Order: sequence, then structure tokens, then C-alpha cells
Amino acid sequence: MKNDGGAAFPRPASEFTKDGTLQDGNDAIPAQKGMTLRDYFAAKAMPFMLQFDNVDGKTATFEEIARESYQLADAMLAEREK
Repeated sequence: MKNDGGAAFPRPASEFTKDGTLQDGNDAIPAQKGMTLRDYFAAKAMPFMLQFDNVDGKTATFEEIARESYQLADAMLAEREK
């Protein structure tokens, strides 16, 4: 798998519950890894890709837009490594 650039928006585990009360057991909010930076970049690229989804009179499929969004995200990560 390609370098995903690390995590975006991770959240550490909390000793508090969703309603804000302190808990010492299973009701505590678990940690979340967050999305990868690659996913974040692809999500940011997608609106741009949707603007240009019509090439030669053919509308791009969702799969093509998603693939191209990730291709742009990969290019952004590669440029970031330089």
C-alpha cells in the first residue's frame, strides 16, 4: 500500500462518556484512529473533480471520480515528501 501520510483528526481515548460524565469502565469513549491523510486529501480533491466530470460529452462514473481523486491525493503526498 502507498504511504498514506499518517492520520488526520485522530482522537485519543477519553475517560468521559458522551454525556460528559466521568466513567471508569466500558462506557468511556474509545480512541479513534481518524482518517488517513490520503483519504483527507482525496476528499478535498473530490469537489474539484466533480466540476470536471464531463470529458468528450461523457459523464464520469462515481468510480472514475473516486479513482482520480485518490490519484490527485497520491500526487499531493508525493510532492509533500520532497
